[in-house]
Amino acid sequence: MANTPVVIERDKPREPAFDYEQLRREAIAHVQQLSGKIWTDYNLHDPGVTILEQLCYAITDLAYRTGFPIEEILADRNGDIDPLLHAFFSRADMLSSAPVTAADFCKLVLDEVDEVENIWVEPVKALQPGGAAKGVYRVFLQVEDALAANIDASAATVQSVVDAVRRCLMSYRNIGQDVEDITVLRPQQLAVKAEILVDSRFDAQEIAAHVCNAFEFALHPPVRFFTEAELVAKGYKVEDIYTGPLLKKGFVTDGDLSARKTMVDPSELVKAVSLVPGVMKVKTLYVAGEDGNYTARPIMVKEGCYPFLTIPGDMSDIKVFSDRYEYRLKDVQFRNTYQKMKIIAKRKFVGQRTGHTQPPLKAAWRNISQYYSLQHHFPGIYGIGAHGLDSAAPERRKAQAKQLKAYLLFFEQLLANYLAQLGSMGDFFSPLLPGTPPYTYASQPLYSVPDIQPLIRAFTEQDPHKAMSWEQFMEDNNNGYMKAMRKVQETDKVYQERKNRVLDHLLARFNLHIMKYPAALYEQVYNGPSSGARVSAELEWKAGILQHAGRLTANRLRSFNYREDIFNPGTLSGYEEWLYRLLYIPVEQRTRLTAAFDAEHLQVAVGKRQPEHMHFWLVKEYEVKGEVLKVAMEEPPEMAAEQPVRYDFGSQPLSFLRTGLSMDNYRIAFDEERREYLVVCRQPHHEVWRIVIRADKRAKAEQALQDMLEHLKQISKNSEGFYLVEHVLLKPRYTERAFGYHLYDRDGKLLRSHPYWCTFEEREQQLQQLQEEAARQQGYFEYFIKQDTYGNMLPEDFFRFGLTVVLPAWPARFQLHEFRDFAEGLFREQTPAQFRIQFKWLGVGAMRAFEEDYFKWLQAMKDQQELPAANAALIKHIKAGN
Repeated sequence: MANTPVVIERDKPREPAFDYEQLRREAIAHVQQLSGKIWTDYNLHDPGVTILEQLCYAITDLAYRTGFPIEEILADRNGDIDPLLHAFFSRADMLSSAPVTAADFCKLVLDEVDEVENIWVEPVKALQPGGAAKGVYRVFLQVEDALAANIDASAATVQSVVDAVRRCLMSYRNIGQDVEDITVLRPQQLAVKAEILVDSRFDAQEIAAHVCNAFEFALHPPVRFFTEAELVAKGYKVEDIYTGPLLKKGFVTDGDLSARKTMVDPSELVKAVSLVPGVMKVKTLYVAGEDGNYTARPIMVKEGCYPFLTIPGDMSDIKVFSDRYEYRLKDVQFRNTYQKMKIIAKRKFVGQRTGHTQPPLKAAWRNISQYYSLQHHFPGIYGIGAHGLDSAAPERRKAQAKQLKAYLLFFEQLLANYLAQLGSMGDFFSPLLPGTPPYTYASQPLYSVPDIQPLIRAFTEQDPHKAMSWEQFMEDNNNGYMKAMRKVQETDKVYQERKNRVLDHLLARFNLHIMKYPAALYEQVYNGPSSGARVSAELEWKAGILQHAGRLTANRLRSFNYREDIFNPGTLSGYEEWLYRLLYIPVEQRTRLTAAFDAEHLQVAVGKRQPEHMHFWLVKEYEVKGEVLKVAMEEPPEMAAEQPVRYDFGSQPLSFLRTGLSMDNYRIAFDEERREYLVVCRQPHHEVWRIVIRADKRAKAEQALQDMLEHLKQISKNSEGFYLVEHVLLKPRYTERAFGYHLYDRDGKLLRSHPYWCTFEEREQQLQQLQEEAARQQGYFEYFIKQDTYGNMLPEDFFRFGLTVVLPAWPARFQLHEFRDFAEGLFREQTPAQFRIQFKWLGVGAMRAFEEDYFKWLQAMKDQQELPAANAALIKHIKAGN
């Protein structure tokens, strides 16, 4: 195919908005089309053409300002660009997350606990796929060399390191995860005997130090920290660099997180040394264990240990030689060189600061919104510029000039508003609703128009007693002129629709789609059809999620640290806060869901409802506005003089918290006999009305009814929330004797059962011995865990990726079946697919019983005492009704 020549166009086409001649031609063409029969003169001297030309020129100015770089459009007077105001988030905020994988947790501990040299977070595995609860991990620590050499003598220091590691892991624990044991590995001493041929052109001490570092990296490689620039230079992508938790000391690559060594193979050491620049050949290499016997065969690392090579040491004998010299690692100079190289190679801290501080965003301030009236550009003969007309001009001529000025104001207001809109782009996209003007269509006054004072009606028709000077009028941003413009530019509904679309767009940048249903339902149930606020609850809700999008999304799977006191009151875990936000539950701290019923005037009786006829003496009829009410006359309380109004909920069902919010279910009747006003209510489709308020005056009854409605709303609002129970936390520890099994043949016949409850490791040993029998019978295993001291069993599947969400059934919004379906669907959507979720909607009595055992379980988890009984009590609640 022939090459197409590259040609630079001599006359590069311009954007239409910049082409004054094209704008003029198109404008005249439109005018001719619309008024050709009545306007035939389109020459330069025509006043209409002059006006048209001025408007075309103004449009080119708008296009020029619109073409400024976006950073200059967003900069303020000081040249600063506020990231939060414009929903700009740093790459560290949006690309990093809380730890998710085992590698993430390793990086986090290495960053948080200085004494840890290396760490391995390993899942507990079983012989059979279903033989262990998923999400349970064991942790192995390699502490720094000086501490590892004296583990027994430094038991208190080692324990403090273990506590710090556990605290770190528990603080960032995800739902369905737990850490069983944390083991501090002991060093297993090794020695190396080697003869290495090197290039004589290399420095002997330097190459010897590199060889020893190669041994170190092969046996127990250090985990190094890098800067962002270093990783970019190595070819890493930014999104890969910031994957996982954001660290303080730098970035750790997954390649440095090697698997825990269980064997030392001399061939691996040979390969590592051979890659050192200057090494020509490894003639011999042997490794000796603690017994001192050198061998070329692999040496197994003992359980609970890690390989440790002392270089230089009394046992190690490493010879480096070439055709000109032979060098042994014995002198002080080599030791110093090796130690320096070793410290540099470990790179335990590089001072990475890019990810933690957002660099200031700066740009030139252009004052884009400033409008300069086009009337300044008209020929002086028009008399509308800064100099106006001569004082001797006839009154008719002055009136004509004023009329033209007023006519041009319609066009100028559009031009000025365009610039105001351009200059308020930051406010338009801002999620900081309280700090930005509540509009999406911007406008600005035309104070720059020459002699505009007589044309502004709000200024000329002021109250003589409250009249402002022109300077005061311009400074008053709430004068009649500004009020009129704001009134016509957009209604509350238009503002809310447009701002909602803006926030939806900003959320979509981070792959967030927020359903407005929970917020709309909350407003409908608790605040009526419309709250009347320009900034609606839905806008505040979406803006709040957007402002904290980085933290919310990064921690959306993060659970609570059960080793700390998280109640009284407690902060929500990341998972809970994320679901609370999406469900529009405006609660910032965890509280007991039944706490709303602890007040003395809200004693909730729990039990079976008595027959309705036992709650009152008789039914009496009242007539209210032509409607006959059948009212249940319960025994009235004594009305104290100082408290003439009293709520009397009687035996209302909990559905009253929902139906009692509607005024359609209330009436106010007057009892002639007792001379009191009765506020009565009834459940939908019920015939009998019940008395809820008694008052001696109608006004008091009406006010008490409003107070009661607000009180009912608060009960529901304060009761909204949920409890999350992770089944894996209810599992006994693997060191407890609570594990068993059944072996069935292919027809389901029981062949073998555990002879006694055993630990997890003991059960694994028994299962290994039964593998052959299971294969011969084509059978299968079922695994059980002891539920309580009575020997009741639970299938181990119960603890594998199991979650129970406990929700209150009484809040008004939670009583709606469609909201329950939505909430359950939302939980499933926002929870990883491997989890099996069950939902329990409990009444007040059942919730109180659950909370009593739930908080006892939390305390037992914190103290790590009496856990079997606490676990069994909570499991009983979860299994109830299943």
